[in-house]
Amino acid sequence: MKFRPPQLELDLPRLVLEVTPELAHGVSLSPPPPPPAPSKVTFELGEVDEAPIPIEQPKPIYPLRAQKAGIEGFVRVRFLVDRRGRVGEVEVLEASPRGYFERAARAAVKRWRFIPGKVGGRPVETWVAVTIRFRLEGG
Repeated sequence: MKFRPPQLELDLPRLVLEVTPELAHGVSLSPPPPPPAPSKVTFELGEVDEAPIPIEQPKPIYPLRAQKAGIEGFVRVRFLVDRRGRVGEVEVLEASPRGYFERAARAAVKRWRFIPGKVGGRPVETWVAVTIRFRLEGG
């Protein structure tokens, strides 16, 4: 008599797939598409869901001419933060006294970096306005 090892009988489940027209056209296995991009190109600060967040703001260089003359003042600028967080256009809105601090303010703002503003979770170009004050140390 020959020894026979026991045999296993397994009832494996059968997998039957049917593709119906409804499934073939109505269900997607890929993630849903992102929300549409905002139709507007640039936004004012009050129009964004998330305002730009500064991550790098080098201070302006105090102009030597103003420093020697003991002049203090301010510059109000408006600038565009792009979708990468870089500053594009810079406009001087107001300066006092005029002719001393505008160039230094513009140059500093151009070097600033931000986490961009967002609308619907997407980065957008955002206009920001700030006032930069020039004060002499100990003054």
